[in-house]
Amino acid sequence: VYARYIDNTQWNTVPVDDNGRGTTTLPDGTEITVSGALKPGWQLVIDPITETDAENWISGILDGKAKDLAPFHIYFIDGNGNPKTSDGVTVTVKLPKKLTNPVAYSLASEGKISGLTVTAKDGSLTFTTDGSPFYVLGEKNSGGTNPIDPDCPSQTGDNSLLLLWVALLGISAAGIV
Repeated sequence: VYARYIDNTQWNTVPVDDNGRGTTTLPDGTEITVSGALKPGWQLVIDPITETDAENWISGILDGKAKDLAPFHIYFIDGNGNPKTSDGVTVTVKLPKKLTNPVAYSLASEGKISGLTVTAKDGSLTFTTDGSPFYVLGEKNSGGTNPIDPDCPSQTGDNSLLLLWVALLGISAAGIV
């Protein structure tokens, strides 16, 4: 048996000039501009995450914190073809769909999320990479906030178990008396 490996991977590389700045348009029409990506001999890659299993994993990790998610894998490829983390790169993304209450998160491979500062201007969102491989932009879920944990959605309004708790409290009080 004779086999030959052919690598036909489509990389969404961002051409970067001598000042670490560059612009590209992804196949889905998303426009991306970067600055601070000065790594001589390295290529900056920004891949949108479109695989269903990966999107489901990301949605599960975010646990309802955002909707209309736009996840990206952002990293460098060094001169030997090895992936390297991107840290300190300022990324401006102009999504085809405008977000009115944008939020950005970085996501580590083990599932740890961190909120990022995101700036919205002229339909574009800007954030700075922190060394994580995955970044998620989205619309912050509305519906109020929990005063104890602002990232946790407020109560849904379902009070069906409230009567059970009140009844148990009454029975407990009667038992103590």
